[in-house]
Amino acid sequence: MRSFFIPCLTLFGLALLGVFIALSTFQRVSRLQLDVSATKQEVDEDKTQKTIIASTLGRLDTESRPANEFIKEWQRSFLSEDDMQRILPALDSLAVANVVSSSDKQNKADTGYTFRNKIIPVESVKISVSGDYYRLLNWLGAVEQQFPLARVEAVSFTNQNGLKMTSTFSFPTGFKLPASATP
Repeated sequence: MRSFFIPCLTLFGLALLGVFIALSTFQRVSRLQLDVSATKQEVDEDKTQKTIIASTLGRLDTESRPANEFIKEWQRSFLSEDDMQRILPALDSLAVANVVSSSDKQNKADTGYTFRNKIIPVESVKISVSGDYYRLLNWLGAVEQQFPLARVEAVSFTNQNGLKMTSTFSFPTGFKLPASATP
C-alpha cells in the first residue's frame, strides 16, 4: 500500500501557505482602504477649508477696497524727497496769494514722530505770518487745501506791531502701501 501521508501533508502545507498569503493580502487591502478613506476625508476637509479661505479673502478684499482706493487717491499728497524742499516756497506763495507776509521759517526732519502709537517720518515746519485776522485764517485754509495730510501742531497769535500768527505743521514724508494697493 502506498503512503499518501507525505503528499497530503505537503498539499495541506501549501494550502495553509495559500490561506496565509490570502489573509495577509486581505489585511493589506483593508489597511489601504482605511488609508484611502482617511485621505478622502482629509481632501474633503481641505476643500471645505479652501472654500472658507476663499470666502474670507473675498470678504477682506471687498472690505479693503475703500481703503485701497483712499490710499491710491491720497498717495500723491504724501511728500517725496523732492517735495520736502518745496514746502517753504509753497507756503510763501500761499502767503503772497492771501496777502499776508511770512517770516521766521524753520523746518526739520523728524523720524521719531508718534501718531496713534505709530512712528512715522515727518517734516516739521514752523512759520510765522502777519496780516489781518481773516487773511491769516484764509492762508491757514489754503495751506490745508494745498497739503491735506499736513497736521497743524500748534497755532499762536500775538499782537505786536500788527497781528502775527505762528504755526507749526507736520508733513508726512512717507507711506508704505500694501502690495495689493500699488498702482
